Amino acid sequence: MLIGAASPAVLFRGEEKAGYKRKDQFAVDECDPAALGQPPLQQFVEGWYCVNCDTGFVSDDIKKLG
Repeated sequence: MLIGAASPAVLFRGEEKAGYKRKDQFAVDECDPAALGQPPLQQFVEGWYCVNCDTGFVSDDIKKLG
């Protein structure tokens, strides 16, 4: 599954942007580095897709703790 290259926190250096609509819901910098592949393929992670609800998702284990 393809995830975002960077979260809004990284894109905007921590500054909140009013009206910014996030196109992805998960980005590389929000992941545990051990769960990522080697560059330039770090945006591709193991994930699943539900055909019933038309949604892709990844395991909570990939999230960075803290």
